[in-house]
Amino acid sequence: MRLPLSLTLIACLVVSARPVTAQLRVRTLAPGTEIIVTVKGAPAGRRYLVLADDESAFTVLNLADPRLPRAARDVLRDIAAKHPSYFVRADRHESFVNGTVRVEPDGVFVADRKGADLGQLIEHVARGDVAEITRPGGAPLTTLTTDRPVEVGVGSGGVMSWAGGGGDLRVTVTVPRNERRSMEAFAGIYRGDDFVNTRGVYGFQIKQPIVRWRRPGFEPFATFGAMGVIARAESTDCRTAPCRHDVSTRVLPPFLGLAGLGAQYAVTPRVAVRVEAQAGVLLFFPVGVRVSAGVAIPIGRVASSGPAAVSR
Repeated sequence: MRLPLSLTLIACLVVSARPVTAQLRVRTLAPGTEIIVTVKGAPAGRRYLVLADDESAFTVLNLADPRLPRAARDVLRDIAAKHPSYFVRADRHESFVNGTVRVEPDGVFVADRKGADLGQLIEHVARGDVAEITRPGGAPLTTLTTDRPVEVGVGSGGVMSWAGGGGDLRVTVTVPRNERRSMEAFAGIYRGDDFVNTRGVYGFQIKQPIVRWRRPGFEPFATFGAMGVIARAESTDCRTAPCRHDVSTRVLPPFLGLAGLGAQYAVTPRVAVRVEAQAGVLLFFPVGVRVSAGVAIPIGRVASSGPAAVSR
């Protein structure tokens, strides 16, 4: 009888741990994150996270009311991501205005026409009432990344090193793998006066958000990786007349280590500004620094491996 009793106790512990996991996981999501919430005894519904720092409940945005124009929904989602406290203040009988959208205790107004009641827009979900929380499409919450999508970025940077100086124009593809790490690949053209006559760069790096400094719409990060260069070699042979001028291209493997800090700010839901500074390291010695600025544009999302679904 001891074995069945032990299995029963283990099953009870696993089931009882799920609510704790759900609470902790929701609290790590960024404001504005799109989630599917299933409340006990009710069908699943699409919501946007506003605040999840309360011990007993979390606050979400419900934009399902058909009276809300699409443009108004975009504005409200943007506010939820960048200024979630605005909805808390509105719930406490304050008002705010963003363009033609006005939120006040009497409801949401678009160009002075009422679009929805405030009670329909802002929902406080008791943690004890939640049956399941997933991503859109039913994917487990923890098997996808946070609100960061796959991004394509374009940036321009200046380089200073003991080998010379110059500037580059890079294209970077960012693929989030989990909530705390993204993989990036980059390639670009370079013009400068270094001794290897560099004409292009490429490489790979890990982008890791600095969670403790993160704010709605603002994400600082650290990067670690390696870079290779595409160099052009020129030579002149005058042993025979006329002189012969040769040009060849060499692709050098990623021999230069990279480490840096940066920040990304979402100007709109579809465009973010990215600035960063990186040091180049060769055999543990810093050899140069690059400072850059650019834009990042989301193009979609991918799934990644992770723990089981958050449910209770």
